[in-house]
Amino acid sequence: MAVVASSMALKDVLPDRPLKRTEVDALGESDRIYGIFPVYGDRPSRRDSAYAVVLSTESGTTSLAYAGGAWETVEQRDLDADEHGLSFSDQDELEEMQKIAAARVNEA
Repeated sequence: MAVVASSMALKDVLPDRPLKRTEVDALGESDRIYGIFPVYGDRPSRRDSAYAVVLSTESGTTSLAYAGGAWETVEQRDLDADEHGLSFSDQDELEEMQKIAAARVNEA
């Protein structure tokens, strides 16, 4: 799976299914991803797959949801992320982004 910095292309490089835990880990190891914050499935049969993710790159922070059989960009915010991750002061916004993305999955 190729990793790019452009938040516009993030959804285009994700597989046509929810992300496996190993794929989430691989994204987290990329130099271009400053932080990855997955939302895993809520049922036992879905707990090993991320149905929503919040990704921080040098371009900003983007939430994506796997809804209706495809990844879609839910929102983008300009959070203070760098190669060390997100600042503690942005944790509330990060959590809000995860909740909104998870709600989008539940709507589909």
